Amino acid sequence: MKASESFFRNENNTGTITFLLVIMLLMLPYGFIIQIAEGWHYYQVHAAVWAFKDWSYAVGGGSYNSFGFPDPYAFLNSLIAAFFNYVFTIQIIRHHRAETTKKKVRISAVLTLIPLAPLFFLSLFSDSMQAGGGLRGPIPLFMILGLIIDHLWGIEPAVVPWDA
Repeated sequence: MKASESFFRNENNTGTITFLLVIMLLMLPYGFIIQIAEGWHYYQVHAAVWAFKDWSYAVGGGSYNSFGFPDPYAFLNSLIAAFFNYVFTIQIIRHHRAETTKKKVRISAVLTLIPLAPLFFLSLFSDSMQAGGGLRGPIPLFMILGLIIDHLWGIEPAVVPWDA
């Protein structure tokens, strides 16, 4: 067994891994917005507790960028948009406790893309990029890292005849 696998399989590390998942959930970006039009651009990357914005205008030479905590309205939106990320985190923890299967963890991983994926596909098939509407979508970084942690940390529940 590799050192990383022994760390993840150790029962004493449950709190550490849960803490790591919660920090990842709050700090990793889950969505982006890119808007480009003639004479200006706007980029935004957002996580549950932070956001980065950058925009500039060719007319007048103005530019602005910011990094910080979102305003209360944006924070509430992030809680709603990242709802399935919370479900995914709980499923990873339940999988470690052998309370759910790897299949359910993977389904919850795909659900993390649900809130922002429609925006991404709608922005691909519209002319909104030229009109300043932009490209919006999910950043699946938490999903990928969560699946890796689940692969190393998850424990399949025992199969009993009446559950098959």
